[in-house]
Amino acid sequence: MINLLSNAIKYSKENTQIICELSNCETSFVLSVKDSGIGIPEEDQKHLFDRFFRARNAINIEGTGLGLNIVKRYVNILQVR
Repeated sequence: MINLLSNAIKYSKENTQIICELSNCETSFVLSVKDSGIGIPEEDQKHLFDRFFRARNAINIEGTGLGLNIVKRYVNILQVR
């Protein structure tokens, strides 16, 4: 959750709205983070969860390209769908 929120903040301009919603379902919950950041180019989206991948429009923004890969690993370990 921290990674998703920090990415929303990092890739959005100052004073823009970031919406974080948590919905409770019968056996799980859904976390949704919406921002108006720079987005991910369509051709880069297939690599979104690859280790050390940085989208071409994020090269000048600090980061390692590990965050979403780690999030995906935790989700898989927890068997979250």
